[in-house]
Amino acid sequence: MQTLSLRGEFDFRSAATTRRHLLRGLGDVEGLLVDLAEVTRIDSAGLASLVEALQAARRRGKRFAITGVGAQARKMLVLARLDGVITILDTTVDGVPTKGH
Repeated sequence: MQTLSLRGEFDFRSAATTRRHLLRGLGDVEGLLVDLAEVTRIDSAGLASLVEALQAARRRGKRFAITGVGAQARKMLVLARLDGVITILDTTVDGVPTKGH
């Protein structure tokens, strides 16, 4: 699985560009792990980008997961009821999930 690390605000201002990176990241890999550890804020546009990437991964038969989910991002995922839709991994070592839920 390839890891794509995001940083800063993942919101309406950055969502379109980030969405392109997410979709491009699904290229010639078995799956994509999106690391949100350095994301300071996520809004509904950021969540929509994650959902679009998840749907694209599923259509292509690839895995998709997120990790490094901070308190604000987790709250948004729960409010949007995406915490049961998107695979959230607790930690990674060299892009390999070490503990998930």
